[in-house]
Amino acid sequence: MALGEHGLGVPAQNWLLEHGYALAGTRPYGDGWAVEETMRDSASTLAVLAEAAGTPEATLAWGSSMGGNIAAGLAERRPDLVDGALPYCASVVGPVAMLNQALDASFAFKTLLAPGNTDIKLTRLSSAEEETRGNTAARTVQAWRGPGPAVTA
Repeated sequence: MALGEHGLGVPAQNWLLEHGYALAGTRPYGDGWAVEETMRDSASTLAVLAEAAGTPEATLAWGSSMGGNIAAGLAERRPDLVDGALPYCASVVGPVAMLNQALDASFAFKTLLAPGNTDIKLTRLSSAEEETRGNTAARTVQAWRGPGPAVTA
């Protein structure tokens, strides 16, 4: 059985099905970073599958990006649920550093290109709608500013 956490394309799904694997997966859990929540949902998904189809011989978790973190987290924290993991494009050596890098870039963008724009918030967003407003405002600033001059050495 293969438990997918985000990022498995149709060709890979077809290959797994053609080679006798059952597939199960979870839906993205809300907006943003949801590794812990999705790990809990994965345990529930496996329980439902076992009840419906029986216990699989082996269970592999896979995923890319955040899904890769979930797959690795399941292998580390829930070895009773999965026999192995295939995380790819996951920040398994440091999601905090990855997210800090994104925050640094966002801070530079707001400070240099949109210092007075109150719609672009970097912290303490209260809702998905507020995040959408900020993203829209940032895209407007970016479109207005254009790609900028070419940098030459």
